[in-house]
Amino acid sequence: MFEYLLVSPEEKIPVPGNASLAAELIVPARFVGMPDVSQMLYFTIDGMEIRRFDVTVTARSPLHLAYDGLAVGTIVDTHGTFRSMPKLAANGVRSRRLIELHHDPTSRITVKAALRQ
Repeated sequence: MFEYLLVSPEEKIPVPGNASLAAELIVPARFVGMPDVSQMLYFTIDGMEIRRFDVTVTARSPLHLAYDGLAVGTIVDTHGTFRSMPKLAANGVRSRRLIELHHDPTSRITVKAALRQ
C-alpha cells in the first residue's frame, strides 16, 4: 500500500484509524433522496449549497519523524478536527486568513504519546 505520492514518495504501511464527516447542505426542494459525498463535492446541481463540512480523524501509529519532543518510533494518538466553510470565500469576513483557507480557527491537530503502547 502506498500513501499519496504528493505527500510522501516512500512506501508506508497504512495506519488504521477512524474518520467521520458531517455536512450542512442545502438541497433544492425538487431534489429526491440523499446526496452522497461525491455529489456534494463534484456533481452539485443548481440550488445545492454546501454550508459546512466537519471532519474528525483519529489514528494510532509510530512516529516516522521526531515531533514536538517525541522521539521517532513513539506510538502516538493523533486526533484532528477540521471545519470547512466554503461560504467564507464569497461572504465578507474580517479575517483574510479565514477567507483564503475556508476554515474556522477551531480546526486543529493534536499528537500525543499513547498511554498504552
